[in-house]
Amino acid sequence: MPYPENIPSINDMLNLPTGELAQLPVELLAALQGDAAAPVAGGTPQA
Repeated sequence: MPYPENIPSINDMLNLPTGELAQLPVELLAALQGDAAAPVAGGTPQA
């Protein structure tokens, strides 16, 4: 199931309290994990 456009970005989540992060749906966190692992265009590869 796709998520709505208003989901928090990884940058938005940096300042969320731990309790709020813990209440996010597992599926959303898994999708964001995939986004975080994706290479950034023009970035340098990490070793």
